[in-house]
This record gives sequence, structure tokens and C-alpha cells, in this order.
Amino acid sequence: MGNIIVFFISKLRARDDFEQKCPPSFKTPALASMRAQAWAWQASPEPHTYTMERQMPADKPRTCGLHSSNVLIWAAINLSLFFLKGSAPMRIPAWTPELKPQPKDLVDAIKARRGGDFINLDLTLLWSEPVARGWNTFLKEVRTGLGTSRKLREIGICTVALLTGAQYEYKHHAPDFLTAGGTQAELDALDRVVAKDARREVKDPALDPTMSLVIQYAAQLTLDVKIEDGLFEEMKKCFDTTQIVELTTAIATYNMVARVLMALEVNPEA
Repeated sequence: MGNIIVFFISKLRARDDFEQKCPPSFKTPALASMRAQAWAWQASPEPHTYTMERQMPADKPRTCGLHSSNVLIWAAINLSLFFLKGSAPMRIPAWTPELKPQPKDLVDAIKARRGGDFINLDLTLLWSEPVARGWNTFLKEVRTGLGTSRKLREIGICTVALLTGAQYEYKHHAPDFLTAGGTQAELDALDRVVAKDARREVKDPALDPTMSLVIQYAAQLTLDVKIEDGLFEEMKKCFDTTQIVELTTAIATYNMVARVLMALEVNPEA
């Protein structure tokens, strides 16, 4: 059945600015033709209606018209525009003070923790003051306030990121692992063991027994939720109670982070 699908953007950037910043992958002849047609539509004073086949509920409108300056039907153009902001679109709008004002102390606290600039995750969380405030305090402690080896915590977090497909999380935490004393060879080894089944005994010459144990623990916690008794006994031999609590909390926390990132499709900064 014929139904209307309308892709629109409220403010198109200047054509010259767009064409200058449009990445090479969007400059193929076919997409260039689409862009030319879209610009022509934008310049036209006439309204346009676009239709394509899609199954939708019978009670939805069958026709719709929008002025061409507010319509962008070509998905390629829609995606290209987001490259002007340095990243692909999220599933929700990026937070701004104009869209939803937040208390200055909260905004300042988040900026201070980030070193002065927001990251894309912040621009997601700031849609909710309680979420952003609690997140900023709790994650600060989990990331930098725990006494357990940061290198081990970060290898656990990187394990979560790889297993859940949270590219954003991995991009932010692989450098932290290296800063904490890890090596690229160990990250490469993590890739290899995760590509198999890291829930089973982890064996790779680049990984020491303690790191292998943490990776296996993170994999079981991420994929199975429950931890096998035998593995937990090995953890007790290697770590004291506080260290087990902190490692578990770090791994569990960044499972939460990964699920927020993946559900809302928060993409890495450019």
C-alpha cells in the first residue's frame, strides 16, 4: 500500500558549507545527483509530497505535504548532514541548554569531570537531571576512585565493550587501559580470546594468568550474568573481598553503560 514517509530537517546548512564538508564517501556520482536534486527541491517555492511503499497501520494518514525547505527525502543526504557535526546521528537529539535547561552546577560538574568539554554520552544523559547527576557522581568513583588495579578494571571494561559491540565504550577505555600500564599486544590478545569464547578458560601467550582470569570473569558476567562456582573460587584465590567487589562493580557498571550506548546508538566523537 502507498504510504508517506517523510524525512525532514528543520534547518539546512548553506549549500557551499555542506558541499565543502561532505566526506569523500558521499561524493559518488549517484549521491551527487541526489544532492543536486535535494538542493533544487530546497530552492523551489513549491511544496513537495513524496511517497514510497511501506506497511503502516490503516489509521495513519495516507498523504502528506511539506514545504521543500523542510524536506530531505534522501537518506544519504540526511546522513551526510550529520557528518557536519562530526558524528553519525543518535536515536535521540543531542542535548542542548535551549532544548532542556539544566542546573548550572550539574553542567559545570560534568564539564569538570570531562576536562572542559562534553562527550556524546553526556549529551544523551543530560536529558534527565537525576540520571545525569547520579551518573556523573557514581561513574567518577567507579572509573577513577577505586583502589583495585586500574589496569585490571580497564581490561574488564574493554572485554564488556567488545562483547556487547559498544564501540564507543571501547574507544574511550582502550586508551585508559594503555595509560594504566597495559600494552597494545594485550589488547590484541583480548580481541583474539573474545572472538572465541572468553567465558571458558582464557589462554593467550600475551596475557598473564591474572588478566586472563579477569577477562573470563567479565565475559561470564556479561554474557551469562551468573558466575560459575569454579571461576569464583579462582577469583577468591587471586583477590581479596574488596577487590572482588570493585572488579565486579566496574564490570557490571560498564555493562549498564554499554546498554545505554547501544540502545540509543550513541556514536564515538569524531
